[in-house]
Amino acid sequence: MFKLLNKAKKNQKGFTLVELMVVVVIIGVLVAIAIPIYGGIQRSAAESAHDANVRTLQGAASVFYAEEGSDAVETWNGPEFNTAEPSLGDYLDGDVEVPELLHGVGTIGDTDPNYVVVINEDGTTDITPGIGAYE
Repeated sequence: MFKLLNKAKKNQKGFTLVELMVVVVIIGVLVAIAIPIYGGIQRSAAESAHDANVRTLQGAASVFYAEEGSDAVETWNGPEFNTAEPSLGDYLDGDVEVPELLHGVGTIGDTDPNYVVVINEDGTTDITPGIGAYE
């Protein structure tokens, strides 16, 4: 009798429904854990990109002020690469925009993707939105 049961068990191939359901549940749990982590990584990358953009604009504004002197006092709002007189845009290589993932977060506006850079008479710069504006 035991020989027949052992022989019957050896001839069975495939998975039972319970085994398949356990695998589906495990995959579901792993996906539920992975999705929030992925979203957090994207948000962190956008925040780092924003902070790097602000530092790039500060550096470009410093060079612009150093080369242009008191004529460098201006407010810059986005790309101005085709102006007749020197502009901060001439010191940037391409567009510098607020990362799309941060639109509407913290003090960052919903629609305007551009930074506003104000170069003061003493050479200091005010950049909006600034570092940490997404908090």
